[in-house]
Amino acid sequence: MPITKRGPEPITSTRCSGPMLWELSGLTKSSRIHQIDEHTRLVGLFPDNIYVQRLVDRAETLGISFATSPVKEQWLYHPEHERIYVWEPDLALQSLSYLVVILAHELGHARDFEENPAHLRLTRNLLWSEVPHSVEIAAFVNGFAILKELWIPVSLDQYILMISPEIAVDVRRQIEGFRVCCLLSPRRASTTVQRAQAAS
Repeated sequence: MPITKRGPEPITSTRCSGPMLWELSGLTKSSRIHQIDEHTRLVGLFPDNIYVQRLVDRAETLGISFATSPVKEQWLYHPEHERIYVWEPDLALQSLSYLVVILAHELGHARDFEENPAHLRLTRNLLWSEVPHSVEIAAFVNGFAILKELWIPVSLDQYILMISPEIAVDVRRQIEGFRVCCLLSPRRASTTVQRAQAAS
């Protein structure tokens, strides 16, 4: 079912896009310490839910930290900082389904930028609201693969309902084309997405 935020509101490409906050400055030692503290605090605010925690654990395993988003109502992924910027009120106000999908989406950006340097170069000088649909679609496709790898029970139909209609059709087409929705083996699911993206 659609994730709700003040009424039905599917996730849009801008609502959970992983834009590049390239203008953020370098970090001093004290600011690094502060960010470690902030990461720990935010991790503690995520709901105590097995599926949410699997995604948080995956982020930490990849060396991705969490920080408070400087953009109202936006979750952002910053590849140079290896950080997911969280809109903190969502941790208390949004449904578990919403948090699962948005975490998967941001982790999808992280995977896409790692495996597809062209997308990283493409977005380097863009504002978060200017990220092309192709980058958002790739993040959603990778995000769904991550859900399958972590054995998180979100069906393709449920997933698509949470995505903005303007890109949902393309996301579904790519997921079905890669057969991510049907593969049970985490390794096979990940490899299928990688090969299909390399061929596109």
